[in-house]
Amino acid sequence: MLKGIQLRVLLLTLLPVIVISTLLGSYTINNAMTYLKDHQQERAMSLITTLITKGEPWMLTENKHALSKLIQHKLTKEVIGIAFYNKQKTEIIKIGTINAANIIFTTTKSHPNIISTKNITFVSLPIFSPTIIGWLALELDNSTLHAEQYKMLLYSSSIILFGLIISCLLALKTSTKIINSILSMTNAVEKIKQGDLDVHIKTDANWELEILESGLNTMTSTLKISHEKLQQKIDEATTDLRRTLETIELQNIELKISRTKAENATLVKSEFLASMSHELRTPLNSIIGFINLLLKTNLNTRQFDYVTTIQKSANSLLLIVNDILDFSKIEAGKLFLDLELINIRECIEDALTLLAPSAHEKTIEIIPFFHSNVPEMVFGDQIRIKQILTNLVNNSIKFTEQGSVIIRVMLDEKQSNNKVTLFISVEDTGKGLTEEEQKGLFHSFDQLDPKITRKFGGTGLGLVICKRLIEQMHGTIQLTSTPDKGTTFWFTIEVEKNIDNNQKTVAHNKLQGLQVLLFEKHPVTRLAIINMLINWKMEVKEIDKLEEIPLLLSKVLELKTPYQLILIGINQLEENKFLLKQIININKNNCQSSCKIGVLVNTPDYLLHNERLIKGINLCLAKPLCGTKLYSALCNLFNENSLQYSHSQQLSILVVDDPANLKLIVALLNNIGAIITTAISGKDALLCVQQQVFSLILMDINMPGMDGIETAQAIRQGPTDNKDIPIVALSTHTAINNNTITQSLINDYISKPINENQLKATICKWIHHGIIKSELLTLEEILAAQTKELGSIDWTLSIQLAAGNLQLAKDLFIMLINDLPKSQGAINHAYQAYDWQDLRHHVHKLHGGCCYVGVPKLKFLAKTLELAIINVEHKQIKILLAEINKEITFIINSVDNIQGSLPTHFC
Repeated sequence: MLKGIQLRVLLLTLLPVIVISTLLGSYTINNAMTYLKDHQQERAMSLITTLITKGEPWMLTENKHALSKLIQHKLTKEVIGIAFYNKQKTEIIKIGTINAANIIFTTTKSHPNIISTKNITFVSLPIFSPTIIGWLALELDNSTLHAEQYKMLLYSSSIILFGLIISCLLALKTSTKIINSILSMTNAVEKIKQGDLDVHIKTDANWELEILESGLNTMTSTLKISHEKLQQKIDEATTDLRRTLETIELQNIELKISRTKAENATLVKSEFLASMSHELRTPLNSIIGFINLLLKTNLNTRQFDYVTTIQKSANSLLLIVNDILDFSKIEAGKLFLDLELINIRECIEDALTLLAPSAHEKTIEIIPFFHSNVPEMVFGDQIRIKQILTNLVNNSIKFTEQGSVIIRVMLDEKQSNNKVTLFISVEDTGKGLTEEEQKGLFHSFDQLDPKITRKFGGTGLGLVICKRLIEQMHGTIQLTSTPDKGTTFWFTIEVEKNIDNNQKTVAHNKLQGLQVLLFEKHPVTRLAIINMLINWKMEVKEIDKLEEIPLLLSKVLELKTPYQLILIGINQLEENKFLLKQIININKNNCQSSCKIGVLVNTPDYLLHNERLIKGINLCLAKPLCGTKLYSALCNLFNENSLQYSHSQQLSILVVDDPANLKLIVALLNNIGAIITTAISGKDALLCVQQQVFSLILMDINMPGMDGIETAQAIRQGPTDNKDIPIVALSTHTAINNNTITQSLINDYISKPINENQLKATICKWIHHGIIKSELLTLEEILAAQTKELGSIDWTLSIQLAAGNLQLAKDLFIMLINDLPKSQGAINHAYQAYDWQDLRHHVHKLHGGCCYVGVPKLKFLAKTLELAIINVEHKQIKILLAEINKEITFIINSVDNIQGSLPTHFC
């Protein structure tokens, strides 16, 4: 089979030859055929001319004999018939075969007109007269002509075919020689490609192929030399590489040993961090705890400034320690989520409330906005969600000089198995970030500006920790920012809805139908408040200007449904002092109006709140506005109680910890009137539970000898009555998690350093259901019996408390008298605002002031009221508060003239 170059060579060689030979042969044969035919006609014409010339006279006379003699010897192989006809076309004489005698032709005197039809040729006679005298018919046989033509065709075709065969043979021979040379070179190149460089090409090629052959041989020789050199270098490199691999193998062994050592070091580091967490936070716990206790005592201005500075420094150090420890736990993969059923709204509002004072100092408004589709109760890690939000909001406050910080919470995506994705964004109006600054935000120990650490403090780990926590909650965190226009951080977290979503939901229907007039300047805050009020089935009318309220109150008679509550949201009370006073006066003077007035102010200054309440404002709450706090305050304002309360007896608590922490915890527990038993080891704790029944056990986890987990297991397995008592762990251990708590049968745990409010909340959580005492006949009777022998003012006791120093006793007494009006106002305001934490703070401060002055009855009432607040006993709080107001008023009135009322030896 011919293919490739050989086929192309043959085609290029033979195709022109074939075409030219065919054309030339066709032309030659055609000319030969025409020549033979013309030659036959010429011979016929010569015969016809002779017959006409000689036979014309006899035609006139129709002499058959003469005509017969004339044509007798004219028949040949070609001429097979001759006939003469008169002018009437009647036959005169005929020799041979004439097949077309009936055909009539006309003629002229010019020249013979020859017409052929098959084998018959008719010729007109060359007669000079215009009169036709006859006709001559001559029939020719073309078989001879055809034979000659076929012979000519055969000879020509044979010559052409012979030439083509010779050409094909020559082309085939030449192409085969060329192709063989090329194939030899191709095979040689293939062998060279496969690495055989000993190939030598030898062909009979000439000219260019010979040059190509020589070039290939030269190239092969060159490649062989290069290959030998390359192989030599490869051998050398292989030897070096083998040595290097041996070295690397040794290094890998060393690295493996180093990695093992590093892993062991990591385990040691984790244990070290766990130990250091305890060792670092234990002294910080004591420092911060005693600072808080010290701040509740009577301090002069300089002492208060010093203690406040120490408190801020200790809190900053605690934050740094917490960040570093959290980051270490994340890096070690030891950070676990503690999933529990939480109220997501209260969780976020609690975090924002803690950040409110720093925002108020810069006149920045914090605005929480919850979309209506957000589920109320979900399973999540409350502490970690607060940590994420606190970090983001704190950064926004830190880098925002004016404007607002808006926190939006919405349902981003609903999944199967009751899982939902929450979308939470923190939008501020700060200086914003450039694209370059945004790239390094989530890098460890990285801050935007070196001056930031000096100005604001911090470690640069906050956003990194937030990112890792969010990723553990199957979410993402991103941001959008524009320089000088603000930044928006947003993140998503995956939580699980509570199947029984009404389990912890309070039905907000006690304020249904309440008519509310609302003014709030900030549009987002206003929308958030409206959503809350409408959710509580209240009817809300919003106004754009504060100046419209006096006009609406003046026209209250024209209103079909007068307003029952006016809520006024303003940044600072002093800025709208005149309008507020005008609104209060109109509301008081209008007998048809029974409006309650509530003010929502962007400041935590409760003294300022109290001043406004005294002047006619019924309700004053600080922003950011918390839904639970607003609802409770409104219920209290309209004589409604939204919660159920119980009365608790005195607690008996076992505290197991090292001596430094014991001192602080005992001090905190004494403030709530609990009976405290202490132990410094697990063995001591076991002895205590065998001898006494406790309401609650607070126990450190990291103790020498028998640790807290082993002690808890021993208590649960023991025969004592304390095996079902709630046990709360006190720990900074990095490895503690829900599994550890479950396996050791520990009910709960509190992270160190211990926060007083967290401690109280945990105690209320675990003991309120089992220590409810019977109802007393009347609290007034009990107070009367307990204070019967207590006087209002005891000068002798004052001198004793001052260690016999008369001047000091006098100064302390005067200081208390001067502070009583302020303390009374703060206590009343906190009670009316339904702020139990603030009420507890001011009552505790009053109790601390009474400890150094001889006012035993007021001291007893303050201590009793503080205990009632801790136990959330609202009926007792109301009665005790009335008694304290009476006692304060009595003491102030009894000492109108300090010098005249004091004993002689005081002066």
